[in-house]
Amino acid sequence: MGVFDEITIAIPTLNEEMNIDECLSALKDFSNIYVIDSGSTDSTLDICKKHNANVINFKWNGSFPKKRNWFLENFKINTDWILFIDADEVMTKDFLDEIHHKFEPNNYDGYWLSYTNYFLGKAMRFGFQQKKLALFRTKFRYEYIQSQSVSQYDMEIHEHPVGLNRLGRLKAPIMHNDYNGLEKFIQKHVVYAKWECERLHSMKGSSMLTLRQKLKYKFLKIPFSPFLYFILDFFILLRILDGSTGLKYSFYKAWYFSVIRDLVREYET
Repeated sequence: MGVFDEITIAIPTLNEEMNIDECLSALKDFSNIYVIDSGSTDSTLDICKKHNANVINFKWNGSFPKKRNWFLENFKINTDWILFIDADEVMTKDFLDEIHHKFEPNNYDGYWLSYTNYFLGKAMRFGFQQKKLALFRTKFRYEYIQSQSVSQYDMEIHEHPVGLNRLGRLKAPIMHNDYNGLEKFIQKHVVYAKWECERLHSMKGSSMLTLRQKLKYKFLKIPFSPFLYFILDFFILLRILDGSTGLKYSFYKAWYFSVIRDLVREYET
């Protein structure tokens, strides 16, 4: 059995006709691909059939578990490893090559993956890189967080799988193009900021936080941390090389951290 046969691909969807074709086209090396659909009314499912992807219908009852944990708990997965990707994410040749040569299933519980985000139609090549713990052993589950901010969503938003001890990292990035206009970008990050605030309080002192998460929350406590983030991201980590679009991206990400800080202070008063 080859490396790509050892990993199940799971793709949560809802009306993703604009993205799912490119996403699935990049997964030809994998033999276990499942689309977990929440009742798409566009051509998402027709495109999935064209690619011979297995489609599982998910109807959320409004309670725990949400989509990813539901799939892990209720579906017979024939591999020990699973990789959750979004429909607007595309695996690159470099990423596939790295899995082929550096995936060590016997030595790790999961892998941090890197992503190249798009903003205003341009790939952000520099600055802080987005990372997710999206490739892991199927015995693990995503954290459960009580959050009013994302209670209307049927899928875990920023939650990570918990309980993993041995973590590796794949450096080649996955392309992530979820940009749907500046208004949507701002609205989404306001929701994410509320979620971060609620998560920070619900998991305060929790041993389930990863080192990366602990460092992020400690950083947020530093005075002027949004400004420091901007300096680090734009100048030190060379987002400046992404031009005027990079400047705007660094500004909005610093604004995002500022919103989290203000929400935390508001929550505590």
